[in-house]
Amino acid sequence: MSGDRPTMYALLVGINRYASSDVPDLGGCVNDVDAMEQLLHDKFSVASKNIKKLTNDQATYQAIQEAFREHLTTQARAWAEAGKEGAAPAFLFHYSGHGSQAPDETGTEPDGLDETIVPHDSRIEGVYDIKDWELGQWLDELNKYSDNVTVILDCCHSGSGLKKPNIVRARRCKPDLRPQPMQHPPASIARTRGLSSPSGWVMGEKHVLLAGCLDREESNEHIVQEGEGYREHGALSYFLIQELSQMSPERPLTYRELHERVRFQVNTTYQDQTPQCEGDRDRLVFGGLRPARDLFLSVVDTSEGLIWVDGGVAHGLTEGSQLHVYPAETRTLEEAGPPLATLCVAKVGAVRSGCSVEDGEEDIPIHAQTMIYRLNHGDMQRRVVLDIPEGEILDAVRTHLSQDLIAPYVKLAPSHVPADFRVQLVDASLELQDSSGKRLVAPFPLNQLPELGRDLAHIIRYQNALKLQNTASYSELAGLIGLSIKKLDFDPDTQQPIGVPFETPQEGEIIIEAGQRIVLEVTNHSEQDLYLAIFNFSHDWAILQLYPSVQGSHEALPAGEALSLGLSRKRMQQLAPSLPQELNEVREYIKVIATLEDTDFEVLQQKSLKEPYTKRKVRAIGHKPVSALGALLGQAMSGGRARALGSPPASVEDEWNTAQIAFHVIQPPQG
Repeated sequence: MSGDRPTMYALLVGINRYASSDVPDLGGCVNDVDAMEQLLHDKFSVASKNIKKLTNDQATYQAIQEAFREHLTTQARAWAEAGKEGAAPAFLFHYSGHGSQAPDETGTEPDGLDETIVPHDSRIEGVYDIKDWELGQWLDELNKYSDNVTVILDCCHSGSGLKKPNIVRARRCKPDLRPQPMQHPPASIARTRGLSSPSGWVMGEKHVLLAGCLDREESNEHIVQEGEGYREHGALSYFLIQELSQMSPERPLTYRELHERVRFQVNTTYQDQTPQCEGDRDRLVFGGLRPARDLFLSVVDTSEGLIWVDGGVAHGLTEGSQLHVYPAETRTLEEAGPPLATLCVAKVGAVRSGCSVEDGEEDIPIHAQTMIYRLNHGDMQRRVVLDIPEGEILDAVRTHLSQDLIAPYVKLAPSHVPADFRVQLVDASLELQDSSGKRLVAPFPLNQLPELGRDLAHIIRYQNALKLQNTASYSELAGLIGLSIKKLDFDPDTQQPIGVPFETPQEGEIIIEAGQRIVLEVTNHSEQDLYLAIFNFSHDWAILQLYPSVQGSHEALPAGEALSLGLSRKRMQQLAPSLPQELNEVREYIKVIATLEDTDFEVLQQKSLKEPYTKRKVRAIGHKPVSALGALLGQAMSGGRARALGSPPASVEDEWNTAQIAFHVIQPPQG
């Protein structure tokens, strides 16, 4: 591998044999950590002394705890106390064995159970599982000294037991329902209080977690043929090690890229197992760098004569839109080179769409990256009037606004036609105005035309995202997503945080003083579990994802239940709107997108723009605007058999819906 790879320390735990007869033995866990050890030696040149391996009866509760502290945390602390010279060391904790559950004595887990990993000696008298919040505490301590931490958990997590018999073993054992000797410390209560993690493990966000499956699934033992015999591995570990073995030293993968490849390999073999990747996903594997990345759609399947990408109408995609295709290893458009092909969206779903090849290569590989070339926006295009005298400046503005990444959002209109935006030449600068002539962002010097186009597309993307809604009144989810904003208060008797309704003025929109602590409450009134994404649409054209807060994390909100954000005693977990001193009042929005399929809406996020009366510095723009869509982690939509008579098939409109609420933020009274 590359000579600039940081020093690495690894703790590998693999358990096939358990001391308690209540815990069934496994077959592939020791093979997992043996293979990982060999990979670290051969591929990553990790010294033997830097690898600590615990297998079977070595992997007791106490031994795992001590090894984590002494082999990982102590090394990280020593590096930090020595002055943090050189790159931060990489730290790896890999566990292969049973996952299970134990009672949560605090009542903060929604299902009343903590997720656990099962040491060799657990379930014997006086010895218990390692709970998710315990492992989270260990990781919190390690993360104080290094931001290069990786956790691999190849085991089953929460759920309601085995769903069906399996010809191979699954890495789940029954819960340990004994009274537990330890409760959540106060610092970790909020961490497990709400929904956040699809894997079932809620352990912070600074590190990267690679988990074997969703919390409702099983991690399978994978059988590999060897001569006339066979060898067992965990499915996650086996395909993970295969992909890492093939990784180019000159171009290491990010965790996002690694996960896409591993998930595809596992899903191809086990359709009921979906590996998860949560946390700092855009960091290089076992490295500290985060390479620049544009937001692409990935090719996730080739079936039914179509090329399937992981984006749909819930993200603004429409039939007839065109996509350019680039190699799987593409990270930015600047490095992409000419496209391999052009696709046209032929069949659009809620979170996944099928495309036909319009031009170029016919054989499009899985994991190929696609970027919007032309969007069939319809009424989502915005009319723009150019209030600029004929001449070079007008010609230059027209040229910039006709570029491929701007043109899908803009429709140039003559001056006598009502328009959404106006670009006006004022005192040797260009102003971007709304239809009433109000300046929207800081003026653009004439040598910053690329920034004008970028900001215009930014504002239109904001408006388009805010406009996204399922207008079908017959949708099964119509009117079933509840959203409210409340004041954060504390019960006078228990001092527990509570949400208190705001008084709503006659005009119907809530008024909130800057700095007022608030609670956002989303309720699932449907009869189906729903995946949520919650956004704040800010007055400065920023779109901020409030939930889930950890990249890659989603957990379905069960039917009939509510999720509260900001309902906490801890300041860092509370929510409060802010307002610049120069503004007296602004209007903002909270928007919820709910889907039946687990998906990722991070592409909708964007940063703020310069305030209207801020002066711009003259600078070159070196990056291109991102598309309206991006890399999503949608799963394949289920199909069904045709019947002569029966209920109508589910439609795209039944698979997603939205809710949003507007509110005003004002300055608090002075004095």
